Amino acid sequence: MEPELSTHDISELRFLVQQGEPLPVRLGSCSLAGAVHLACSGWLWQQSRSPAFATFRGWLEDPRLALAWEALTSNRSAGVDYAAHAAEILTVTDEDSQARFANRFRKSLEEIGGFSASEARGLAGALQELADNVTQHSGPAVMAPASGVMAYEVSHERFTFAVGDIGRGALASLHDNPHWTALQSEEEALRAILEQNASRRRVGPGMGFRNAVRALADLGQLSVGSGDAYSDVVADARGRTGAAGRRAPLPGVQVALARP
Repeated sequence: MEPELSTHDISELRFLVQQGEPLPVRLGSCSLAGAVHLACSGWLWQQSRSPAFATFRGWLEDPRLALAWEALTSNRSAGVDYAAHAAEILTVTDEDSQARFANRFRKSLEEIGGFSASEARGLAGALQELADNVTQHSGPAVMAPASGVMAYEVSHERFTFAVGDIGRGALASLHDNPHWTALQSEEEALRAILEQNASRRRVGPGMGFRNAVRALADLGQLSVGSGDAYSDVVADARGRTGAAGRRAPLPGVQVALARP
């Protein structure tokens, strides 16, 4: 399992694509989070007819990125297989599919990763909630979600999962709720979601992002991006550290959680 890239590393990859550069050898294979971010970027470049899309297509030689792109632009459902898998990258389609996907992640954490049943349940629940956020919040209506991708990788005592979409982003979603119409930027919207459990729903707080943060437990790395804003949280034996700021604009919301 490749080490996760920081937000700045992923931003550098996007910059290199736009400059027409090949995938840099020094970074090795795309991480899972990098693949999801770059797949969403590829959609943007394709839609805008940017020259970067031609370079991006050359980068699809990377296996993770190719799978993320296929999942984002196709309809590769989770199916009914309940066996443990070391890695999967699939399309976000419907709640039943997401539940089966989360169940396989849970089994994989227990049988491959060696995590306890309670840890596996909590992490699988966080993954399912984040995938459900795509179907429920990425579009103007639940019946019209944006395209999205969900992915995980598990090895002994390590895991990564990532969920990304190419929808309207956190700010536009929160503006559906009159309580949050004063928010002016994606950065403010992310802060409201992560710190105040903000949600587009008018009744009850948002749970998915809060649960994902809690799932970090004593060791982990959470990266959340929406539009032109990002927020990173890293937890280790010394405590938690966070960073937030601006990134190159990217449609939708992308979330990655890792225990390296």
